[in-house]
Amino acid sequence: MQKQLATNNPQIRIYTEILDSNQVIIRIADNGCGMTEEIIQKIFDLFYTTKPVGSGTGLGMSISYPIINKHGG
Repeated sequence: MQKQLATNNPQIRIYTEILDSNQVIIRIADNGCGMTEEIIQKIFDLFYTTKPVGSGTGLGMSISYPIINKHGG
């Protein structure tokens, strides 16, 4: 069973800030319904997806995590 959207006006907001010549902050926020605890526990699992097998490539977290980690995020 899928959750309903939190609002009829879905939004993604991206904020960027330059701290100094070597650092930036990128903040991403949305007003969606969020993830269930079950999904949160699996977001870094390689090849995990919320879609049927063969339909999509997953949440992208297994790719994003090592990149962010390598850069000290």
